Amino acid sequence: MTNITVRISDELREKMRSLSDINWSEVVRRAIEERVALEMARTRKNQEAIIEAGQQVDSIFERLRAKYG
Repeated sequence: MTNITVRISDELREKMRSLSDINWSEVVRRAIEERVALEMARTRKNQEAIIEAGQQVDSIFERLRAKYG
């Protein structure tokens, strides 16, 4: 595993200390995993939209070429 450093305010750190039974590393790890999954899904969706738009442009081009040569 790799370690990362996250900066938080002193105020937030004190609040976290008062909740010492929580595994903050696990909370951060899960939050990062969820965000990565969200961004990957968003990227896939954008790629699919780009491919579909390209196919529509190709279709329009073919219709115009057939009509006007």
